[in-house]
Amino acid sequence: MGAKFEGLLLHSNVRWLSRGAVLNRVFEMRREIGEFLSSENHQLAGRFSDASWLRKLAYMSDIFQHLNLLNKSMQGRGTYILQVQDKVQAFTKKIALWSTKLKEGVTEMFPQLHQAPLSSGADPGTISPLIQSHLAHLQGYFKEYFPDLEDNSNQNWIRNPFAPGVERLIDMANEWELKVKLFQAVSLPQYWLYVKKDYPALAERALKSLLPFATTSVCESGFSTLKVLKTKHRARLQVDNDIRLALTNLKPRIDKLCRSHQAHPSH
Repeated sequence: MGAKFEGLLLHSNVRWLSRGAVLNRVFEMRREIGEFLSSENHQLAGRFSDASWLRKLAYMSDIFQHLNLLNKSMQGRGTYILQVQDKVQAFTKKIALWSTKLKEGVTEMFPQLHQAPLSSGADPGTISPLIQSHLAHLQGYFKEYFPDLEDNSNQNWIRNPFAPGVERLIDMANEWELKVKLFQAVSLPQYWLYVKKDYPALAERALKSLLPFATTSVCESGFSTLKVLKTKHRARLQVDNDIRLALTNLKPRIDKLCRSHQAHPSH
């Protein structure tokens, strides 16, 4: 049919980004899907010619795209809890701003929704109250899941021990080497690990705040690695050692491992 894509995506509960990807793909292939369903006399064919339904689909595609971007920005090795808190707090403020802009008739923050009225000839303001209601519920869910998100002022000394007013860290704040050469050059966890030898009590308190596991990317990468290892060509069921080797950041010293084992006598 000359479409940009060759097929639709399938939603998987294991892969947490797939739901948004499926919605986006369905919206981009709405014409092809509508024609196919019409040729099959399917009861859902009329949905893809309904301007109101298509605008709702466009909004859901956009909001899940924003959520996916938020999720991906919080993933990765070395991500710590304070970074995640900042990103979630910023996203909740974006939701409030989007709701205000919708009341003014602005839809540029939702690209698919912004383009949908141009192709269907419909007014986006007809579903604006519905979108505002959904954004209000979404903001409420974030506040319910993260009730202490706004009250993180007691962790400011961890973020910047050299900030004015941090009286407990006078000695550290006056160490020029730590301030210039180290604090601005390494990540926050690495900094507190470095100063632990000189300020063990403060570093221990800081590291306890940075320690909580804040990312699911390790789980996701483990699942992806297992999928690659467990092929039909594999003879063994146990993959413990293989997956540990595939996921580690350590580079094996092959030469040393080979020297520690005796070569086969026939060679």
